[in-house]
Amino acid sequence: MIEVNLTTETIFWITLNAILLVIFVTLLVRFLRKIRGRRIVEDELAISSWSHKFDILLRGMDDGEAVKQTFRMVLEDLALLNGLNSIKSLTSRELVVKLSSRLPQSARASLIKLYRIYEPIRFGGAKPDEGKVREFREALEKLELLLHPRLVRDRW
Repeated sequence: MIEVNLTTETIFWITLNAILLVIFVTLLVRFLRKIRGRRIVEDELAISSWSHKFDILLRGMDDGEAVKQTFRMVLEDLALLNGLNSIKSLTSRELVVKLSSRLPQSARASLIKLYRIYEPIRFGGAKPDEGKVREFREALEKLELLLHPRLVRDRW
């Protein structure tokens, strides 16, 4: 058997180190939660501004290009929020299918409507008329409202 002689000073330092370790771990956990919470809020703010970004794009470029860029932004943001990795290897249709399985029914319908407007513009070279642009924006706003109702209301 090994005999260990612990002096009062040794016990004091072991106890002090254990207390400091607990404090450090507690502070680290709080810090990580704070960072994670901040990222989620930033992600929600990005999503709540899709329609606003779409309006800005409409003022600066062709309607079809604005639809394409906005739809890509929506897919990227939703993939990020849903923890989908390697989205670059997926087509937009495949990504819509994957995301649809993770969204509530009403949000899924809006995403599919956005895709149905986007697809002929992106792959068929179609030019959206005023009605399609309006439909796209309405579906975009509905998706925002369904995913983040508080943020959309607070923004206005």
